[in-house]
Amino acid sequence: MNDKRQHIHSLPKGDVHSHFNLSASASPLKEKYPEFNISAPQNYNGFDGLMSLIEKNVNPTLTSSKVVIDLTGIGIQSSLADNVSFLEASVDIHLYKHFNHSIEEFIKALDQLKIKYQDQIDLRPEVGINRQSPEESIHKITIQCKDSKVFNCIDIYGSENEKDLHPFQEVYSTPNEMKMHRPF
Repeated sequence: MNDKRQHIHSLPKGDVHSHFNLSASASPLKEKYPEFNISAPQNYNGFDGLMSLIEKNVNPTLTSSKVVIDLTGIGIQSSLADNVSFLEASVDIHLYKHFNHSIEEFIKALDQLKIKYQDQIDLRPEVGINRQSPEESIHKITIQCKDSKVFNCIDIYGSENEKDLHPFQEVYSTPNEMKMHRPF
């Protein structure tokens, strides 16, 4: 059984949906930030429970651009440890506030991570947009992310039972050279 498990672990893998700042394995995270008290419960109440966990346990740890980049790097390293060679991961656009409220600094930091790991893993960042975000606050930022060529697609996340997606159609239909994934 161990041989089979090792063989499967050694195979290259693709992760087509992850979240950079949520994908760090516990051991390297605790090693880098022993003061973080982040633990996932065995059960939580669907998407709302997950969002509550993030708001109460993860978001308070995101205190600076350095922490955001560290968590993202640990997430990438965790994927590499699992032999992931293709990683498509969502990056919440609201994390830019930790980069002096500069979307340019935010994009540059992600681009530097892509360059750092380019020989080890094919990183495909997604523009992460909470569907509860006010439309006017995300449109300009999303377009900047799309135009940067650092991002490969858009991840609109949130409760499927709420807010209509039609307000986001403009974000998907805005022309760009990336030919991002389009759900419409």
